[in-house]
Amino acid sequence: MIQISDEPREKLKTCKSDVEVAKMLADNGVDVEEFQKSLPDEVLNRIGGGYKDVFGDTICCPWCNESESGNISYQVTASFLCAIDYYRCRSCNKFFRRVSYDDETYEMRRLSDDPLKNIEW
Repeated sequence: MIQISDEPREKLKTCKSDVEVAKMLADNGVDVEEFQKSLPDEVLNRIGGGYKDVFGDTICCPWCNESESGNISYQVTASFLCAIDYYRCRSCNKFFRRVSYDDETYEMRRLSDDPLKNIEW
């Protein structure tokens, strides 16, 4: 995997979406396409939409209660870099994450701010 210096790596911990990650990397001089190509196969296999929950659990949007896997977009890069499972609901276009306190039970937690709102296109 392409090495990222300490300062951008710290900034990446605040990213909640793949779009935020790509912008942060580009702003810090990292070739995003090359970075994505350098990700491990198990991460690359999750890119492409939807999600595959390794625990067999249903992922349900805490904003609108959508649970159809085709309407839930797993934020692959952000989740990999931050070690937190981030999702975007395609039905309501809101972001959320999985939270577990005991590694057996979990809940979906709303993200209070839209991670895309501060990105200049």
